[in-house]
Amino acid sequence: MESGIEIKCKKKFGQFLLTEEPQIIVNDNETIQLKWNKEFFISLQPNVPYKFTVQFPYSLMNSICGAASFSTQVQPGEIQSYEYHTPFLATSPGSIKRRS
Repeated sequence: MESGIEIKCKKKFGQFLLTEEPQIIVNDNETIQLKWNKEFFISLQPNVPYKFTVQFPYSLMNSICGAASFSTQVQPGEIQSYEYHTPFLATSPGSIKRRS
């Protein structure tokens, strides 16, 4: 059975200037491209600690914005579910909540 996390990234209503897709960085070295409002599954080795950072490029400022980080460790066969929300201001940190 597979172990890992599911993550969904959501923008606040009216944030139409956020045109670039979000990304997640695993253990500060692997970057995975995500999509807004779509569930994405990341397979993980059980009983190994992982650090994740979700962020998005913001073309108007030519920088990375909305970063939010969390750490977790999954058990064999466990799938944890998370939801990332953009901040009200792109330059502020985003938020991540565990759903299950």
